[in-house]
Amino acid sequence: LSWDGVRPDRVKVYDVPRHTEVAEGDTLISSGYSAMFPYGIPVGTISSISLNDGINYELEISLFENFHSLRYVNVIGFQGQDELAGLMEEM
Repeated sequence: LSWDGVRPDRVKVYDVPRHTEVAEGDTLISSGYSAMFPYGIPVGTISSISLNDGINYELEISLFENFHSLRYVNVIGFQGQDELAGLMEEM
């Protein structure tokens, strides 16, 4: 998940395998497989899909939250981040 710094209501997801079934309008929810995002967080909807390198999809996501209009945020620390990263390296 990456923000290009241009539109505060849009982000991109890169390297989604081509065998993944995605469609415009689908809701993106965090899987928990990342050390950055816990499981089950609704992120936004897919607004466009393109083939990045002929193998993987690049998804543009319309965020549910407009980060430009936020006044207060909660910062959540993930205490198991180092352990998760170590397990991912072993795979």
